[in-house]
Amino acid sequence: YFSRTLSRPEMNYCATRRELLAVIRAIDHFHHYLYGSHFLLRTDHSALTWLTSFRKPEGQLARWIETLQTYNFTIMHRPGKEHANADGLSRRACGEDCRYCQRQGEREEQVASLNLITEDQDVQKEDPSIQQVIKWKLEASRPDMEQLMECDPRVKQLVSRWELLEVRNGELYHCWLDKTTRRSQWVVPQKLVKRILQKCHDNPTAGHFGFWKTLAKVRQCYFWPGMTSEIRAWCRTCATCQRFKGPSRVKPAPLKQMLVGAPFERIGIDILGPYPTTTRGNKYVVVACDYFSKWPEAIPVPNQEAETVATVLVEQVFSRIGVPVEIHTDQGRNFEAKLLKEVSLLLGFHRTRTTALHPQSAGLVERLNRTLNKYLAMFVDSHQRDWDTKVPLFLMAYRATPHQTTAFSPAQLLYGRDMRLPETLVRPPAEQEQFQTTYALDLRTNLEEMRRFAQEEARMKMRTQKEIFDRRARAPPFNEGDWVWVFDPKRKRGLSPKLQPIWTGPWVVTKKHNDVLFDVKLAGRKRRLHANRLAPASVRPKENEEEGDNVGLATTTPHVGC
Repeated sequence: YFSRTLSRPEMNYCATRRELLAVIRAIDHFHHYLYGSHFLLRTDHSALTWLTSFRKPEGQLARWIETLQTYNFTIMHRPGKEHANADGLSRRACGEDCRYCQRQGEREEQVASLNLITEDQDVQKEDPSIQQVIKWKLEASRPDMEQLMECDPRVKQLVSRWELLEVRNGELYHCWLDKTTRRSQWVVPQKLVKRILQKCHDNPTAGHFGFWKTLAKVRQCYFWPGMTSEIRAWCRTCATCQRFKGPSRVKPAPLKQMLVGAPFERIGIDILGPYPTTTRGNKYVVVACDYFSKWPEAIPVPNQEAETVATVLVEQVFSRIGVPVEIHTDQGRNFEAKLLKEVSLLLGFHRTRTTALHPQSAGLVERLNRTLNKYLAMFVDSHQRDWDTKVPLFLMAYRATPHQTTAFSPAQLLYGRDMRLPETLVRPPAEQEQFQTTYALDLRTNLEEMRRFAQEEARMKMRTQKEIFDRRARAPPFNEGDWVWVFDPKRKRGLSPKLQPIWTGPWVVTKKHNDVLFDVKLAGRKRRLHANRLAPASVRPKENEEEGDNVGLATTTPHVGC
């Protein structure tokens, strides 16, 4: 078959013109079958039967008719109701989430749940536990301990409420005293427990409320042994509730930190923007920051293509500071491109990346981005098209300012001296010139002492930061084979974000790398995710073999892989 979508201008064609366009494109597609042979062209648009009789065709219509005249064919009109074989290919099948129709299976399920008692009044007679209790009640003979020894647990629990049970019209009821009302609850056979729970929790008239409201709703009409624990488990393992409501108060995972020992051993890189296009044509900023000295680099660029990013890094960063041992980036397309991978192989640096939708993994460069944004906002002109001229001045100010973590400025840790700024030029030099050899020795000594002190200062600050952060953190309880929900802040366009789920799943954990990084199988693809985006998935007894958003519940045992 042949099909294609209409372009934006083609969507403005009239009906006849669109039908003729379909004829032209289909015949051209099957040209090698049709050319030189006579064929029949069936259409449900009757105006095309007069295709060769158009009077004074012009422009595009004339060209199309001229093209068709090279073929030998007959046009036949067929009513739309008989044209289903072709129409079916141009009509999208009704999706599972179609808002204009309701599926027959759903209607049947809802009707069945509403007529539950009227259609299943005889189900009690098929339940041996209930029938045994009914028999004893009719005989007014409460069983003794010896008789109960051989009975199943449901019978024992029913007999324990002997005074509250009564038989009416051959059916067993349980009398329950509310605060002000005495209710007769129909004793539910084991076979109907699931349908009762669906009716009182899952149905639109039930509202997917929590445990206490669902329990109160069930108690209005029904009773069965162990109903409280089963209702609690049903609400806790409801996939819809977990997907939309999510877990309550998820504590973050413990803080993971990386301590480096030399300048440019590890640098973080990110793309900042878009900003208003400047007179120089710049729209983005390539930002880099050294994890040891906190030395920043920021280069305005016209776009964020991989070739532009790679060129800037090589010509304006690596050429001055040397090739770092490791580069840390996010998962942007510009950093994941084949070109940058080839550059890393050529220059010999190792690449690491953040986990998806978790910018905290690149906290150093993200904090630098925020500082740069605030600086530009304070100094840019009202037209906002000169921001790229302010970036070098920001770098000067940042490089000369002591960092809170190291207690030294980036310039001191890199060059062993303070940067000379305009505000320092009014003062005379503090000491006389030294000979080159003396200056070099002093510089080396100072650098070693400053870097040693900066490393100890950074280690102490990181230890304090981790202690404070971990007070509200908790080690994630996930292991291989566990089922989890994945937090997904992305929203589909055209739909209200307030009415979309915030968690997807349940998905299975396939590998645990450390306390915070896990591989999760998402829709057949393995993704490495941070623990802060995961939440334990409570699952119901096995209902479907597949995992994912269409799963009712995957398995009763959490630690089972797939």
